[in-house]
Amino acid sequence: MLTSDTQQGGAVGRFIVKKLNAKKVAIIDDRTAYGQGLADQVDKAVKEAGGQVVRREYTTDKATDFASILTNVRSAGADAVFYAGADAQSGPLKRQMQQLGMTAPLLSGEMSRSDTFLRLAGTAAEGTYASLAGVPLDTMPGGKTFKSDYKARFNMEPGVYSPYAYDGAWNMVAAIEKAGSADPAKYLPLLAKQQRKGVTSESISYESTGDLKEVAVTIYLVKGGKWEPAETVVSQAGK
Repeated sequence: MLTSDTQQGGAVGRFIVKKLNAKKVAIIDDRTAYGQGLADQVDKAVKEAGGQVVRREYTTDKATDFASILTNVRSAGADAVFYAGADAQSGPLKRQMQQLGMTAPLLSGEMSRSDTFLRLAGTAAEGTYASLAGVPLDTMPGGKTFKSDYKARFNMEPGVYSPYAYDGAWNMVAAIEKAGSADPAKYLPLLAKQQRKGVTSESISYESTGDLKEVAVTIYLVKGGKWEPAETVVSQAGK
């Protein structure tokens, strides 16, 4: 129900070069499967968009001191820095960038688009970008109704991935009903060919790989201490 690393990394890489006009990009990842995979896709997209990756640096998902890495990045003259990893690292990373007088914007993935990042980065968080699969809830075709119904049922705000989980579950239910069976061998082929309207999209359908045919990635920006949508990129899978 969400974008792959390839789709998200491609959108971010193009945003860095085309929208931020950053020609020299430094990429840092935490060497986890998630971090390395996303960083590699951003690297590829930056180059395809006409940018240059001037530095690849690596850390761990336990690190808190990035002085050495950032010194290398600053020396390379990077116009933008992309970090692939979690908020526990990207928050301190952004704070240390400010302490070193670095003015290049920091960009990251969905694991940094959190309140934890804002707390850890403090005032240095301002101007940071982070990507998140999908579009803001209020702009989804059925988003406002879903939000209202969710709050009425559970007395809380829906989570970031709640509407996607909801649509994914109903996609399965619809396929099972059409197949007249909960046997995966019978309903999965119908699920793969399915096209239906949901909360998140007017037309949910899948590629042969299982990826969504229509994908969206929203880039968020920290403004006034809050994450605000900056741009949404909608494209067909593989583009």
